[in-house]
Amino acid sequence: MRFSVVVNTLNRAPSLRDTLESLRFQRHDDFEVVVVNGPSTDHTEEMLAQYEGRIKHLRCPVANLSMSRNIGIRAAAGDVVAFIDDDAIPEYDWLTELEHGYLVPPDGIAIEEVGGVGGVVFDYTGTRFQFRFAVSDRHGESAFLDAPPDPAMCVPGGWLYPSLMGTNSSFRREALAAIGLFDETYEYYLDETDVAVRMVDAGYVVLGIDGAPVHHHFLPSHLRNEAKVVTHWYPVVKNRTYFAMRHARSHRPVTDVIRAAIDAGDVRLAESDSAEQAGLIAKGSTDRARVDADRGLLDGIVLGERAGSKCAPAVTLSPPPFVRFPTLPHANRLRIGLVSAGYPPRPMAGIARFISELAPALAALGHDVRVFTRATGHPTVEWEDGVWVHRIGDQHRGLVPGSFDHVDDFATGVVREIERIQPWLPLDCVYGGAWDVETIGVVRATEIPTTIMLATPAREAAEHGGWLADPAIAPGLRALFDLERELFAGAHHVHGISQAVVHTIDQLYREPFTEVPVTVAPIGVRDRHVHELRDAQASPTVLFVGRLEQRKGIDIFLQAVATAAPLHPSAHFQVAGADPAGIAEQWRLDHAGDELADRVEFLGEVDDEQLHHLYASAHIVVLPSRYESFGLVVVEAMMHGAAVLSTDIGGIAEVTRDGIDAVLVPPADAPALAAAMSALLDDPARRAALGDEARRRFLQHFDIARVAPAIVDMLRASIAAHQVG
Repeated sequence: MRFSVVVNTLNRAPSLRDTLESLRFQRHDDFEVVVVNGPSTDHTEEMLAQYEGRIKHLRCPVANLSMSRNIGIRAAAGDVVAFIDDDAIPEYDWLTELEHGYLVPPDGIAIEEVGGVGGVVFDYTGTRFQFRFAVSDRHGESAFLDAPPDPAMCVPGGWLYPSLMGTNSSFRREALAAIGLFDETYEYYLDETDVAVRMVDAGYVVLGIDGAPVHHHFLPSHLRNEAKVVTHWYPVVKNRTYFAMRHARSHRPVTDVIRAAIDAGDVRLAESDSAEQAGLIAKGSTDRARVDADRGLLDGIVLGERAGSKCAPAVTLSPPPFVRFPTLPHANRLRIGLVSAGYPPRPMAGIARFISELAPALAALGHDVRVFTRATGHPTVEWEDGVWVHRIGDQHRGLVPGSFDHVDDFATGVVREIERIQPWLPLDCVYGGAWDVETIGVVRATEIPTTIMLATPAREAAEHGGWLADPAIAPGLRALFDLERELFAGAHHVHGISQAVVHTIDQLYREPFTEVPVTVAPIGVRDRHVHELRDAQASPTVLFVGRLEQRKGIDIFLQAVATAAPLHPSAHFQVAGADPAGIAEQWRLDHAGDELADRVEFLGEVDDEQLHHLYASAHIVVLPSRYESFGLVVVEAMMHGAAVLSTDIGGIAEVTRDGIDAVLVPPADAPALAAAMSALLDDPARRAALGDEARRRFLQHFDIARVAPAIVDMLRASIAAHQVG
């Protein structure tokens, strides 16, 4: 079936863009998009101009949703007209599942009898239903259900009938024409319910299906505020009264119909009063609402009396030619779960940074990507840069008893969220890092093919950090080491980000991969190199990026600075990274009264924008680690064309080429680091040559656009291994 997706918009340019962009991911690719704007006063028109040739763009002269819908219907050339709001995002199977409702109706219902189909709607949290199923009566009052209503209640003239929610409703175009389209008396509220009852009265069946999900942000409008509280009650009361006068008088005396309308208005005024008492609307709002309600009641009675219960005449539709909306490739599309406790806007370590770059890169390839991460507040599901981000709350323990609370919390929470979405959105595969065994719950409790990315194992980090010497955490660490072994052995595929980290884990855990295929391939980041901020003639800047801990070699860096800085009085030294041990304060105490105290600038943990500004400004980026499974800091520095000074250890020796695109020195060797630092500070031409080569190597090997397809190949291998197993 061909679909025409109609989006009616009013002053919501940013959210409308998200809605349009999300439609590019639909698996059903035989649809057009009709946007009816107006009367907007923001930059919606300018934004829509960017979609010229891809959408049908029309204008509505007044703020009347039914009129706007009718303008869209008259331009729609599809077999089915599907409506979605300008603050809603559909899941990628939305149209496919709506189509299934038309083509595979319940037993006893002919395909041509189905006049409308609607799906479920999640509210602004993305985790709770705003709407699932509903049955409405001829007063326009609805009862919300947890199971689909019986299609047998679709009887012309019946008191009860299934109804749909406007932001996820669709109707056969010929059926809309047969009932005379939307009734433009409904400027807002009950417009789609009126269509549903008239469809049923015309002999069609209206179906609510347990699928085709849409996420509705329910943004503020001219009718509701930021707290999602109605602030303009006139159209609500007027349309509720008008609806009942149109559809209930054949079943109830007119006095009863009006009495019920008055009672319904009183209920809404009580809601307004409660909202005012709670401070959700301004003082005096309920008094204004009472005036609006009284006027709406009278107008609804008059309009309903004037219209009566007669049917609207059928209309003839002559739409312009169908304009297929371009979608992303979806052949062999995967639904991929990425697991990472860190994700923007939370602070992120190296592996989380990679996951945050990988997710939109996989989405750009056309895949359905879901990131499972920690929430900073209440749980949410949000669509960001083509990626569904599931932010998980706390208190989910149970799948990993005996481990650290935060490990059990997150691992269990990931599984619970996967289980929640499984009926609608079953995952094809899962990918996640080994750190904090974030995917251990998936391996233990599900059958989903899982690929584990090997980075620095906790056991290696513990040895460098001396963590086992702390009796308070030593038992939890030993439990974590056992969980790491279980995770490695239970995966369907393993991604070694360097040969070095595979060797390290082989040594620590005595060859845990004998039954698991391993692929060694680099990770990468999105190219953010726009222009260099560094001035070759200016005083040189030396930048350290990383957590201020022994494994990252902060002590070696500061010893080398103490040696090199006096020889280069114009050089400036910067340190960016979390400082849990108070290294910065100790440096200031140790060098109080000498010039070194002010020569080193400790910046603390910086956000993503600041970090890339630092890279682009730095002449030399130093990573003197004692161990690195890969060295993402090195890759980011290469991306920005900085001269890299690091250690010949772990994955760094695989990422760089000593003397060509980096200078490498032995680990834990402060004199060697100081000598190399001084040599680079003395030689601007050498720095520039290293930076140029580093930039070229980044583009060839570490741009996320090159890395992402290799990750997809691994995920397909994990699926194949699972199927064989």
